[in-house]
Amino acid sequence: MAIKRHTVIVEGTLAFRMQRVAAARAGDHGRDVATLPLLAARLAGGFARPADHATLVPIVARALTELAFEELEPVKTRPGMARAVLASLARVWAADIRFEGPRYASARLSDLGHIEAY
Repeated sequence: MAIKRHTVIVEGTLAFRMQRVAAARAGDHGRDVATLPLLAARLAGGFARPADHATLVPIVARALTELAFEELEPVKTRPGMARAVLASLARVWAADIRFEGPRYASARLSDLGHIEAY
């Protein structure tokens, strides 16, 4: 019996997990579940994949130690700062805020922009 392969594209972690559980319960060995970022990585080919939290935290931590900041300088060595900055960056990206825009000119966004460019 040949396995019929097919891909299901879902939005969000919960839908991803639910589809995988449904495939396991149904014994559907040919079902591939992917999110849009995973699909984009697959279409890019090779070993391209979206950067995950575990990959980005050490990079942000290194940026915090190597760069100088206006507003974040006094707190950049605090425990958990890399995770907090990464969470702030995720919120800025989700809000589609551009760091170079004059509408959002502030010391904090300037510091986040330096970290993003790092």
